[in-house]
Amino acid sequence: MKYEVVLWRRFQRGVMELPFSGDVEACSSLSAVFVLMRRYRLSGVRHACVVVAPGSVERWCVGHGFWMRL
Repeated sequence: MKYEVVLWRRFQRGVMELPFSGDVEACSSLSAVFVLMRRYRLSGVRHACVVVAPGSVERWCVGHGFWMRL
């Protein structure tokens, strides 16, 4: 399935957030987040948004060492 993904990463000691985005093929929305992280060579991100269907967005963040859907 094709997903549109946006990732936000802290930069310069948390002063600003930089977005990374792209369309990816993956088997799930969380998989799509990891595919885009690999594409940009990001080891971690603050949070992610994934368009799972027109008008439907899933939000993900990392808390206490694991991914949570908001």
